[in-house]
This record gives sequence, structure tokens and C-alpha cells, in this order.
Amino acid sequence: MSPLPGGHGLDDLSIKGEPDHVLLAFLHVAEKAAAGRFAVYRDVVGDDPSTRAIFEEILRDEVFHMNYTYAQLARVLPETHRRQVWRARASRLWKRYLRIVAAVANLLGIAVLTMIYFVVLGPFAWLAKRAERREPVGWTRVAQEDHKSPRSLY
Repeated sequence: MSPLPGGHGLDDLSIKGEPDHVLLAFLHVAEKAAAGRFAVYRDVVGDDPSTRAIFEEILRDEVFHMNYTYAQLARVLPETHRRQVWRARASRLWKRYLRIVAAVANLLGIAVLTMIYFVVLGPFAWLAKRAERREPVGWTRVAQEDHKSPRSLY
């Protein structure tokens, strides 16, 4: 899991061969999420005016970027710009879901392998040692008629 909220930086953005509106929608959603985080940061440090002023300035910058990318998206694709923003949000949500599912699968895999190690391996080793005692020591002579060359795999 990412220590950063929203998995920031893990969206695997690849813009090769993508039209401009896909990048603008992605940037708008990312800037909006960043603006929301900096609004929380600003509100949390209400008792420290200098830190609050820094977060306020960053928040204004993020809001400007958010509005600018939305305006450019509406200019580039006026008919379906809202759909593109929803598609970018859905993509971000899907990637977050996949990260959570992968983390849960990792935990389940660790649990199952640990259980197999402690529950199955011990009895298997005991049965293997017990079967080893019944096996004859050394090589076993094979009868002469078994040396025929096989004619098929079966």
C-alpha cells in the first residue's frame, strides 16, 4: 500500500499515443484531489499562521491548475469534456481498487503459505521419513526383459 493518500504518483500515466483530452482530464482530477488534500492541511494547521499561509498559497495554485485544466479540456473537447472527467475519475478509482485487491491477495497468499508450511510440511516430512525406512538400501537390480527400447511414450 502507498503511504500517500489516494496513491498519488502510482497512476502509471502513459501519454504516448493518447489524445490531449485524456491527459487534461487526468490532470484535472489529480489537481482537484491535490487541492482537497491541501485544504485539509491548511485547516489542520489553523494555530500556525505561517504554515497555514504556505498551505493557502499552495491551495490557490492547485485550484488555479484545476480550473485551468478543466477550461482547456472544455476548449479541446466541448461536447464530452464532462464524460472525460468522469472517465478519469473512474480510472483512478479502478486503479485504487486494484491496489487494494492486490494487497488483500498478498495477505491471503502469505497466510495460506504459512499455514501450509506449519500444517502440511511437518506431517509430510514425518511420512517421508517413515516411508524411507521401508525402502531397501542401495541399487535395485532390474530384470533383463525390462531393457527393451520403448516404441511410444505411453
